[in-house]
Amino acid sequence: MIFIAPLVAVLRRDADRAAAAKPELEKLHRRVTRPDEHHRFSTPRMERLVLRLTRKIGDADYFVSEGFGWRGGVVLAWSGMRGVITVAAAQSLPEDTPDRPQVGDLLEATLQQIPDLEVQDSS
Repeated sequence: MIFIAPLVAVLRRDADRAAAAKPELEKLHRRVTRPDEHHRFSTPRMERLVLRLTRKIGDADYFVSEGFGWRGGVVLAWSGMRGVITVAAAQSLPEDTPDRPQVGDLLEATLQQIPDLEVQDSS
């Protein structure tokens, strides 16, 4: 959980920055797509610039609309914890265990399914 809080903070910061930059990006996009600006650069260069601005605006829209809050952080932490525990259990088998990779895979799959079923059944 200690690594999730900085991740959520960075994602929130990115969303705030995207929201602040979006009006400027749209203003620049309108300016570049005006017909009187096309003489300043070659056509391929203008097309690349317009494409890049369009992508940046799309990225800003995504960051703003897909906010990542504390609930997303809890889900991320829960998912990561399940994975860590099952990998640790699979790696704790002794090296001389017969068919260790297959037993480890079976153990990992079983340990992942049990908490899923318990959580789903309880809710």
